[in-house]
Amino acid sequence: PAHTVLEEVWSEFKMLPEAEIRTVLGNFLFSGEDVRKSISSLSGGEKARVALSKLMLRKANVLVLDEPTNHLDLWSREVLEASLEEYDGTLLFVSHDRYFLNRLADRIVELQPDGAVHFLGNYDEMVSKKKEIEEWKLASSGPAATASSAPAADYEAEKQAKRDERARQRKREQAEAEIARLETEIAAIEEEMATPEVSVDFVKLKEKQTAVEERQTALEEAYAIWEALME
Repeated sequence: PAHTVLEEVWSEFKMLPEAEIRTVLGNFLFSGEDVRKSISSLSGGEKARVALSKLMLRKANVLVLDEPTNHLDLWSREVLEASLEEYDGTLLFVSHDRYFLNRLADRIVELQPDGAVHFLGNYDEMVSKKKEIEEWKLASSGPAATASSAPAADYEAEKQAKRDERARQRKREQAEAEIARLETEIAAIEEEMATPEVSVDFVKLKEKQTAVEERQTALEEAYAIWEALME
C-alpha cells in the first residue's frame, strides 16, 4: 500500500518515537494533517522535503551533496538551507548556485584547467579575491608597479564587517523560516479544532488550544528576534 509522509519516514526510523518524527517533518513544513498525505500525491518539491527529512534524521557526521538545490521549489530550498545551517557535521557539496554558496560555504575549491584552487570564504569573497589577484598581476606587470596603499588593518576590518553582516542575514532568514513554520502549524491546528470530532471533545479541544498558545508564544518571540535584527 502507498505510504503516507509519516509512514514513509517512520518506516526507516522505527525506533524513534512518533513525536520526534513529527517534529522533524514539521521543520520541513509537514505539519498537522500534511503528514497523512500519500507520497504518490506529493509534488516534486514536497518529495524532496521528505527525502531531506530522512537525511537529517540519519545524523551523519559528514554529508556529501551533489547540486542539492537543483529542481527544488522556493520553500524546499529555504528549508534545506536553514536545516544545513543548523547541521553540526561537515558539509561537502558541489553547486553552481551562488546564493547557496554564499549562505553555506566557508571554503571553496574551484576546479580550473591547470588544477584546483582553494579560497577561504564564500562565493562573493572568492570573486573578490580573484579580482584582487588579477589587479595585482596587472599592476605588477606595468613599468611603475607599486604595492597597494590600502592598510592591512582596514582590509581586515572590512572583511570582518562583511562576515558580521552575513551572520546577521543568516539569523534574519532563520527567524523568517521559524515564523513561517509556526504560522503554518497554528493554522493547521486551528483547522483541526474546527472539525466535528475535535470541536465536541473538550479534552482534545483543550490540548489543541494549549498547542496553539505555545506556538503563539514562540511566534511572538520569533517576531521580536526578527524585528531586532532588522534594526
